[in-house]
Amino acid sequence: MKLYKTRNSEDRLNLKYSKKRSALRIGCRGNAHYIGFSALEFFVVMLISAVVFFVACAIGDLGRGYTARGGELLVILLPAIYYLGKRIIGDMLKDFVAIAKRWDAE
Repeated sequence: MKLYKTRNSEDRLNLKYSKKRSALRIGCRGNAHYIGFSALEFFVVMLISAVVFFVACAIGDLGRGYTARGGELLVILLPAIYYLGKRIIGDMLKDFVAIAKRWDAE
């Protein structure tokens, strides 16, 4: 994350999408931070997986009647599964586009 000065030193807290940098701009009191969407996406995925883990633990404890950890520990793997799936689907789409371009060229 880099710190940048804004033109207007009286800026209030604001959020804007910067197309030029393809990042989220958070401005406040003359300073602005640019956060790339990959960092934002990582934070959201980790937050969702943590919430789902604690909810699954609570449901499991209610169902068993005592505190233990079972299959809900697999929820911790959700970020890895998400990023692997995202990569695989992205590669498949690139392959489909390449095949389509070859067919159009023939």
